[in-house]
Amino acid sequence: EAGLGKSRLIAEGRDTVALDPTYQLQWFEGRSLSYEATTPFAPFIDLIGGCFGFQPGQSDTEKYTLIKDRLEQLFGEQGEQMTPFLASLFSLPIPDPDAERVRFLEPPMLRVGIFSHTTALVERLAGDQPLVFVLDDVHWIDPTSLDLLESLLPLTERVPLLIIASFRPRRQEPSWHVHELAQRDYAHRYTSISLQPL
Repeated sequence: EAGLGKSRLIAEGRDTVALDPTYQLQWFEGRSLSYEATTPFAPFIDLIGGCFGFQPGQSDTEKYTLIKDRLEQLFGEQGEQMTPFLASLFSLPIPDPDAERVRFLEPPMLRVGIFSHTTALVERLAGDQPLVFVLDDVHWIDPTSLDLLESLLPLTERVPLLIIASFRPRRQEPSWHVHELAQRDYAHRYTSISLQPL
């Protein structure tokens, strides 16, 4: 429940990792907010933005350049094709001629492209160095982000990826579906921690 210590426990884990030089991890965080429950990709904007090194106050053009440079560094020529899709996750304006890759795509096809390229990015990053993704307050997650989160679960079988999702244990909320899916299909990799009042 609210104030029980979910976020604090995660923060303590993050600080422990940061202080111990034996850990060589990439750690990125995103949070769902109550007023963004219908905003597509809301928690992933901060999460994936961290992967690209976004900083407060950067312009859309600067962010697009960071995405393109990083993807080309990781994927070579394929990175140029991926850039408009990842930029769409952030709702960034896409300059010509890159915009032609997504301009006429129907929303379902654009979503498929965003999901597949995000998955490829996460798999590549985790393949280079163990990766931690933290999603806080998942009980407020938007439906698109919930689907993207579920699409990332199979990566835990192939690369060193740890997904930490905190949420209130309410069966009627969409976040409970992630718990049930992970418990059913990834029981050998999934640990559920129920916090109790001190």
